Amino acid sequence: MNNIKIVTDHIQKLSIPRDQYDRPTCLAFAASDINQFNNDLQDPLSVEFIIAALAYDYKIHIQSGIGTSAIKNVIAQPGQVQESICHYGLQITNYPAVSRNSKLYRSNLTINNKLSFDEAVELLIKRGPIVLGFVLNTLFFKPPANNVIDNTCPEKIANHAVTAVGVYEDSDNNQYIKIKNSWGVKWGVQGCALVTEAFYNERLLALLY
Repeated sequence: MNNIKIVTDHIQKLSIPRDQYDRPTCLAFAASDINQFNNDLQDPLSVEFIIAALAYDYKIHIQSGIGTSAIKNVIAQPGQVQESICHYGLQITNYPAVSRNSKLYRSNLTINNKLSFDEAVELLIKRGPIVLGFVLNTLFFKPPANNVIDNTCPEKIANHAVTAVGVYEDSDNNQYIKIKNSWGVKWGVQGCALVTEAFYNERLLALLY
């Protein structure tokens, strides 16, 4: 593995990686990225608004876990306001008024739990970012010096969602998917890392695009 080069990379069309802190909001962050990209926005969309919409409209609370179907529904209706209106970490106490009086951005997303690595690569090249859900290993928590997360660590620790933003390739024609995490910019390289095909194949849970 050497001389890794870009095939496609959408990271410049998204906001910088944010930090979810200790809240179970990774899927909401990743879906927000897709919604931002689909609406061609420079500024990020509000995860806190997703949390409020789930609770108010769908009676789902994040501590109970957020599934892909719930996120898909919220991104479609009501959608999201911009982060500048509802900042992450600040509870929305007037959700009905905010949803009535603010511009809402929506996307109709697709759930697919069986997309192959090659199909995911094709989507990234031809369409744009996608949400990936993985079962993590220990290597994921602290990516190595080359910033490539592979499947050499066999353990399965926790489920986590990220935004796939690009495709890279080395001189041996091995391809990698670039992911954007929601653990701040200190994770990986500026909040991003590459995952191998083996990692994808062994650990994929779900996709949303």
